[in-house]
Amino acid sequence: MIASDQRPKRIVVLLGAKLIGLDAVLPIIMALRAEDQALDVRFVFLNAAAIPTVSANYALDSAMRDTGTVEYLSSGKGGAAGKMAAAGRLARHCVLALVRPAWLFSYTDVGQFPISPLARAARLGGGKVLIYAKSAYPGGAAELAAHQLKPQRQNRDVRFVDPGDAFLMYHRDQAPMYADFGLTRPTLIGTPRQYREWGDHLDRVGRQTGLLDAAGERIETDSRPIIAVFYSGDVTIPTQIDQPRQSLQRILDFTARSAAGAAILIKPHPNCDLTELRGDIASSARPDAVITFAHPQLLARAARVAIFNNSSNAMNDVYAEGTCVIETSVYTQEILAHGPSLFPNAGRVDGSNDDAFDTALRAAATTPERLPKPCLDDLVSQRPDSIIDTIMQAVARP
Repeated sequence: MIASDQRPKRIVVLLGAKLIGLDAVLPIIMALRAEDQALDVRFVFLNAAAIPTVSANYALDSAMRDTGTVEYLSSGKGGAAGKMAAAGRLARHCVLALVRPAWLFSYTDVGQFPISPLARAARLGGGKVLIYAKSAYPGGAAELAAHQLKPQRQNRDVRFVDPGDAFLMYHRDQAPMYADFGLTRPTLIGTPRQYREWGDHLDRVGRQTGLLDAAGERIETDSRPIIAVFYSGDVTIPTQIDQPRQSLQRILDFTARSAAGAAILIKPHPNCDLTELRGDIASSARPDAVITFAHPQLLARAARVAIFNNSSNAMNDVYAEGTCVIETSVYTQEILAHGPSLFPNAGRVDGSNDDAFDTALRAAATTPERLPKPCLDDLVSQRPDSIIDTIMQAVARP
């Protein structure tokens, strides 16, 4: 076993199918690597099927590959041969954790297979297991209520079997969101999206790559205003009474009427049916709208306003870049009892109201200084001087 004050030699980041986990943890890993260039960093996807989705988000993908090695446990192909190969990869990572002290970063319960054997190996090898918050920012009271209403959090114990050796959280106001999972005594490490390493990376991507469309071609952004549209796809959203696919048509109709001179960039959710979306765009009032997989912060930096047809953590990314959000969600009364949005902010416009939607779009196209300015006071918290030292102190606590 290593002494409690000895630094790790390896960082292993376990990743699932959703981008939100990588999006939150990646700036942390970049900061750790900046503090200790000798760290061996491995990003390990539980299933390789998630990798193409990450690759499409080129800002995330390039940062991940510049920071460490990308691997996977399961190829996603199944069958006896596939399972045996996955077991072999899992065994190899366990052996490495036994012989070289590692910090294992997990987005979920460490007591679940295949994370549990990796966690045991890491601890036996003198390393530690760290749970990290998936949401980069705190939400509002309505978001907390929405999470507590989810069926998987009702009428059963949702506490983690193994909550890790420390829980990394970014803002004090996030604590209620994770309390019923048994993730107590969080270690505050500041807002990762505001870390210098991540900001510098986005600056480089903005200069060298810019905004790319779905085909990988650079989007020209200098000749006219940009309006970003974040689209969830044709899904049912329990917190809303409107239908996202119909909401998209309303959004495109409004932009055609109130911001005809603006370029419309649509960022679809990773699970969105792109063939369906392309057909909907072609038959809409804005057939010139362009699909992009750019990171929300890159879009927020380029856009005068961002439109969301459903509540999303990405709304906070937009606020944090100082950009106004128009949200068209029509919430259920159950949600509205707790607040006007899952992600409220002074920079939010209620786009479910036609007049407010029209006014905001016209301002974006002609007088953007009239748009409301986001408030960051309840979103952003300060980073400690050293992430490594802060985590070491946390895992050393009895």
